[in-house]
Amino acid sequence: MKNTDNIEKVVQDFCAVRKSTVKTTTEMDRKIINDALAAQEKSKKTTSAKLEPNIWRTIMNNRITKFAAAAVIIIAVLIGINQFGGSINITTVALAQVTENMKKMPWMHLIIKGLDKGKKGTQEKWVSFEGKGIWISKELDGSVIFLDYGKHKNYTYDPVSRTITSSYLHGYVTPEDELLSPLFMLEFFIKEADKQNAEITRTVGVYQNKDVEINEMQLLLDDRNHKIKLLVDSERALILAGFVKSTDSNNNIVIDAEMQFEYPEHGPANIYDVGVPGSAKLVSNLPPDYVLDILAKYQSCREKMLNQYIAVVTDSTIKRVEIIYRNGNSMKTEHLYPRNYESWTEYSNKMEINFDSLLKWWTNNDNSRLSDIYLYDGQNDYFVYGLPDEPKSYKTQGHNPNHKGLADIGWPNISQWISSDREFRIIDTDYSMQNSLICIEALMPGVITTISSGEQHVSLPTRSLYYIDPYHDYICVKADFYSQLDAPWHKDTSWLDGIERSDIREDSTTYNEVVDLAQANSGHWYPKKIKKWTVKNSSKSPERITFETVYLKTNPEFPEGIFDPDKLPQ
Repeated sequence: MKNTDNIEKVVQDFCAVRKSTVKTTTEMDRKIINDALAAQEKSKKTTSAKLEPNIWRTIMNNRITKFAAAAVIIIAVLIGINQFGGSINITTVALAQVTENMKKMPWMHLIIKGLDKGKKGTQEKWVSFEGKGIWISKELDGSVIFLDYGKHKNYTYDPVSRTITSSYLHGYVTPEDELLSPLFMLEFFIKEADKQNAEITRTVGVYQNKDVEINEMQLLLDDRNHKIKLLVDSERALILAGFVKSTDSNNNIVIDAEMQFEYPEHGPANIYDVGVPGSAKLVSNLPPDYVLDILAKYQSCREKMLNQYIAVVTDSTIKRVEIIYRNGNSMKTEHLYPRNYESWTEYSNKMEINFDSLLKWWTNNDNSRLSDIYLYDGQNDYFVYGLPDEPKSYKTQGHNPNHKGLADIGWPNISQWISSDREFRIIDTDYSMQNSLICIEALMPGVITTISSGEQHVSLPTRSLYYIDPYHDYICVKADFYSQLDAPWHKDTSWLDGIERSDIREDSTTYNEVVDLAQANSGHWYPKKIKKWTVKNSSKSPERITFETVYLKTNPEFPEGIFDPDKLPQ
């Protein structure tokens, strides 16, 4: 994604995150800064619709993206609820009152007019704050993006080809995402403004026959001077307009934009309501609606999974445990091995194995050693490996998908595999009919990837069968993965040209099956025992059978500092 696309992404993410019901807590107030930018960092790694550069994006082409443009949406609301004049100490703003004020707005409509590199134009943005949210953008060239987060659907309109393309909108609303709210952008603005010694001054005036508070600030960033003026409805405490003028080091005007804000009760119901012609061609890259409906229920149960627990997960084969700590938005996973396998074997044979006995034994440093640690603190995901002798670490902004919790054990993220080259459907198998399950079939083509060493890695075409139990929180009780070289669903017969057959793995099937379910005190079902095994076509017998067992305690007392990244091994 180009830098000129960043403002679009920040505004999109800011607006989209308003879909959540925000719980205002002291802990959450501390988490605002880096998460507001996490989605922007992810935009560098993901592919999205390409749009022509415009005023809104150009504003975000430098560090002004980090707070000034965001302030146009937020800071007026903040200032509007504070009835004092002169210079304002923005750190005194009451965060809870701000979020309550924002939650009252069902829709926000932005009309952006201005000068961009000598060109004048108008754009529109629509944002729904109800449910999981809708975000709509109508560009200078007539192109439109319509994102429905509740239905996970992305519609884009290309005015040149007069085509609407629908695709799956990834990025579910999880318990972590409930914290993605205007608070994040607010705290980020506060911290950055403090760094720049930015001062907001306030005067009063009249705009469109309404009493307004006029709030102004000036920032010098990346050799550009940015002047921002924000007009707030004194009575409703909502922003009415924003003005941004940016000049470069030669005093040339780079941006001269005016933004009008409206707060209607209702917004566009579909992409046609924002001016897309009904005669436009529709190209769908979505699975059938009946598949999406089942996935929506499945994902809803995944999102509502327990979020306050400690789980000890044992592995029958490699004699390793995984301890997962989860407290709301924070999660930590530790992988441990016994210092002496004979001692562990002796202990496990003579002692009653339960949550308390396992946690006590494995958290004793005399008994175990850490191999690696994942820690998500609500802002960043930290991974420390090479323990204990040669610790190395790296940090990921946002949640690292490799950091898995209890929800990933019982509800693997099926929708992450949805794309235009993959087929999803619901089928009946003997197993699904005998056990009253829903079977989702996913057919994926083979892929050749080049790794860092320059070598090519072949992933065979895969047929995945996910068996969903609708009577137990839609838990995935069985998953079969068939890797097949000559797969009939792989259409490209020349995809392995130039690849040595010796470099291609043989056909195989991997099975994951929940053989025992349990129910927490809260009523949530979770996988108690999982059987895993792989069969290669050449052997026709399982290579290795592994049993994972989950020992769970809900609403526990967490060790002090367990989610503090500063306490990770160095």
